[in-house]
Amino acid sequence: MHEYHVDQQRWVSWRDMLLRPASLKSQPQEGNQIIVPTTESLKVARMLRLCQSNRLPLLLIGPTGTGKSVSVQQFLRAAPREVRTSI
Repeated sequence: MHEYHVDQQRWVSWRDMLLRPASLKSQPQEGNQIIVPTTESLKVARMLRLCQSNRLPLLLIGPTGTGKSVSVQQFLRAAPREVRTSI
């Protein structure tokens, strides 16, 4: 999961994923709610989805301010209600 991942049976760089229109959703938000997608945030989101779909625990570690809590909150907001209650 460092520089590439498999997407539809081919290797794709995280940087290319970042430039896809789906990762750049534009919704009107207040300045303090804007989340700028990065390759790291895409990696964390992917890992959250993989662990959730396989019912595996995940521990996010890192320095303060790297987006761990924001990534989890964003994931939970997008998840169906039954997923949120089982986490």
